Amino acid sequence: VDDARERLGVLEARLTPQHPDVLRQIDTVREREAAATTLAAARPRPVADPTEQTRELKALEERVVASEAAHARALRDAAAVEATTTPGDAAGAERDRLLREREVLQAIATALEVKRDFLRMKVKALPIDPAQDEAATEAAAAPPAPRLLPSTPWIGWGLGGALLFAVMVGFVLHARDTKIRDLVDLRAATDVPLLVSVNEIVPVRAAPATAERELSTLPEPATATLVWHPRCPRRTVEQYRRLAQGLRRIRAERQIRVVGITSALPGEGKTLSAVNLAVSLAEGYRQRVLLVDADLRRPAVQTLLSLPKQQGLADWLRRDDERECPVVRLNSRLSVVPAGTPSDDPLPLLTTLRMALFLATARTDFDWVVIDTPPTGLIADAGVLDANVDGFIVLAAAERTTGPVLRQAIASLGQDRILGVLFNRVRHSDGADSDSYSNYYAMPSAPQ
Repeated sequence: VDDARERLGVLEARLTPQHPDVLRQIDTVREREAAATTLAAARPRPVADPTEQTRELKALEERVVASEAAHARALRDAAAVEATTTPGDAAGAERDRLLREREVLQAIATALEVKRDFLRMKVKALPIDPAQDEAATEAAAAPPAPRLLPSTPWIGWGLGGALLFAVMVGFVLHARDTKIRDLVDLRAATDVPLLVSVNEIVPVRAAPATAERELSTLPEPATATLVWHPRCPRRTVEQYRRLAQGLRRIRAERQIRVVGITSALPGEGKTLSAVNLAVSLAEGYRQRVLLVDADLRRPAVQTLLSLPKQQGLADWLRRDDERECPVVRLNSRLSVVPAGTPSDDPLPLLTTLRMALFLATARTDFDWVVIDTPPTGLIADAGVLDANVDGFIVLAAAERTTGPVLRQAIASLGQDRILGVLFNRVRHSDGADSDSYSNYYAMPSAPQ
């Protein structure tokens, strides 16, 4: 049976889908061979007459020998026809070859049938468990499983190679991914000190009943991401106060009063951070603060604070009269200079003597001057204010800013001019730090 199976595989490899009748013949032979193997493993019940069984076995052995001889003759005939075929009769040679192959397959099928009968009679003489015999009979009666794919080692090699290729592609993509996702990535990207990490702001459902409204004198906030909005998380308020505290600590070491807020790319939250920092300095530490919107290409402070449309810094820098720069006073401690009409080319305006004198005057009139400057990764507007700014805070947004872009932004300003990094939009952790503020402020107030 093994020898016949091997020769069937050799002949099947030589055939093509243009010979469906021969392929069907091969499938039939394989089904019969599978049924014969199943019955042989089942070991059916022995027959009653051993003498009669011996005569049948001997007769079957003679039939097997005769069938193998017929098979060998068919192979020799096929080889002889192929050897004597002339080049001019290619079509006839192909037809004769297929006919000879069919005869070979039929001879193989006959040999398998004979050997199947031989195996059936041979195993009848062996003892068997009745329960095992019943299970084997049911297994033999079941239809053979369909053949989906040929059994070949190349399929395994192909699947293994595909898996290895996928792993290599994933490794390369991970190696090229330079986004800053956490503090570990930030420390690997730059050695500039971290001022504060601000979590991604998720507004609370309602304001706490005991919330302090010390910021009620400010205009109605347009978004819950502003620190004086009732739905702004208390965690966010404290994080921006921590940033203000860090600036006050730096002031004790070096005289700083004018601070620029910038980022490497647009959309990283620099304007929101500038507004929240200015409010934290003014309301948390009772400082006189001036917020200046110097992003004259894409101003956003006026919209974020819901201020009416009016002239601002850009319009005042274009004029040559003696009128003062328009300053909007939000309360007794916080004032804002809006950008005014946007400008496509603000560099000539920001580099004028008028701008330098304005910042020099603001330095003496206010405790802090917070400037919302343009991103440094695309344009050079922030760099031209370097002479009038004591230092810059550079924003890095989690899952957005990349290490090379952050390093380039710091290098364009000069690392000695950087006060620190504000790591923005950090995802909430699952540890105690994420719940510390809510748990603390949920405690009842101590008696007076």
